[in-house]
Amino acid sequence: MATGTLQPERAAVRPRVLVGDDATAQRLDEFVAELLAAGRPSVVHLLGPDGSGKSTALRHLAACFPDEPRLVLLDEGEGLTAGDALSSGPRTIVIASRAPLDLRVVRCRPAPWDDDDCLEYLAGTNRATAANAFARWCAVAPPQDLRSRPALGRAVLDVLAMREDVPDAFRAIDVALATRFGAGHLGRIRHLALLRLLRGSREMPTYGNDAIEPWLASSAIREHLAAGFLLDAIEGEAVFDPRRLPIGPALLGAATRVLRGDPERLARFESRTAQLDPEHVAWWLSILVAIRPGFRPPLAELRDLDGAVIPGIDLSGRRLFGSFDRCVLRRACLRGADLGSADLRKASLDGADLSECVAIGARHARLDLRSVRLDGACFDDVDLRLANLAGLTIRALRAQRANFADADLSATRCQGADLRGARFTGARLAMFDAEDADLRDADLRRATFHMGSSRSGLVPSDLASEGSRTGFYTDESLEDSFQAPEDVRKANLRGADLRGAKLDDTDFYLVDLRGARLDPEQLEWVKRCKAIVDRSA
Repeated sequence: MATGTLQPERAAVRPRVLVGDDATAQRLDEFVAELLAAGRPSVVHLLGPDGSGKSTALRHLAACFPDEPRLVLLDEGEGLTAGDALSSGPRTIVIASRAPLDLRVVRCRPAPWDDDDCLEYLAGTNRATAANAFARWCAVAPPQDLRSRPALGRAVLDVLAMREDVPDAFRAIDVALATRFGAGHLGRIRHLALLRLLRGSREMPTYGNDAIEPWLASSAIREHLAAGFLLDAIEGEAVFDPRRLPIGPALLGAATRVLRGDPERLARFESRTAQLDPEHVAWWLSILVAIRPGFRPPLAELRDLDGAVIPGIDLSGRRLFGSFDRCVLRRACLRGADLGSADLRKASLDGADLSECVAIGARHARLDLRSVRLDGACFDDVDLRLANLAGLTIRALRAQRANFADADLSATRCQGADLRGARFTGARLAMFDAEDADLRDADLRRATFHMGSSRSGLVPSDLASEGSRTGFYTDESLEDSFQAPEDVRKANLRGADLRGAKLDDTDFYLVDLRGARLDPEQLEWVKRCKAIVDRSA
């Protein structure tokens, strides 16, 4: 048998391979034995990255077939080619390499280790501690790369077998790297992993030791190491501005996993309020909210939480400043919070509770508030241009001088709201219900209370768009003998105070204004529009 420089050695776990597109793994030695028994020349290409077990598999075959002259085993870089081997007669050649070969070959890949393989390895190398080590291996699902790269998996399993104080595979990765490269170098390796996640430079930073590359090639291990450096930075043990690092689910999950496995460190991390640098707050909050749903930070004020992922956080009564660009505040409690200096225009507020919040002068243009609770909110002077409040029911709303220009308030209910001086120019107000609201000095010019396409000019009138109302085109349709006003009205402003409001160019056709307080010229206008008014008006 030709083996080059390979030294025969049976593997602790019999190598398995995936042949071609077959998803069922089979023992490599049994597969090669079948090829030898067939007696035909064949080339088997064992393809896989560094650490996937190719060389181990070849050494295992060398030990299984020590006296088989028809078997040739070629490891990458041995110099002997498949053509050279086949020229000597019918043989079975197994070639291991990282890159595909331009040959007609039987392609196979080393199969990832399953739990049976891991237990077999532990039982064969450390039988006394195998059961305990295997339980800790399974405690937290280990990275898949520890299974697909047995060289890494063996190093981690060895740590678990020798160190009962290591709780899971991820902590074992840290110990394995500290043992292999030195404890003093672990921080540097973590920093390197984080820099590679950033992808900020054209040249990927290197460690200076190729042995680290299989570890860093694994995305899950790279994220675990980067999370370790991130936590060190937040805790003041390393220098790094985490605002450069997007708060994504993978890295956030890795950071929370590290802290969940170390209760003492978690307690220290949570108590860092006084020493917390401003640039660390977004990550600090995101991690703690992921660990403790509904977390209420002991901070009276929070500033500039761009990119923070804090769904369900309790910020009731807190004061928010600055930019919250891409901040995830889904289902957050902001009841009674001061939002006047917070820019939430690009924040995600789905399901958030903003009841009784104070947002005087805030910039909320284009904000989607359809699923937000706003009962008792104070929106005085708030910029809500192009905002979407469609379908909301808001009790005790105060929004004096708020700017609702071009906003969507279709089917919004805000009965009794204080909307003095508010601007509704171009707003969509179909089925808007502001019964008993205070709309004095409000600007409703060019607002529309109707849905449907425009068919202006279909009936003789000097009112813009008359004739475009779906279903009602004659005066008789307004008579109580036909239908009740509640059944035909396009919006409800009953009892509203509209004195001093600007109504120019606004069509009040079928808007219910019974009991509303109107200036004489306003009353004349809405009657010309065929609004629903009191018979005595």
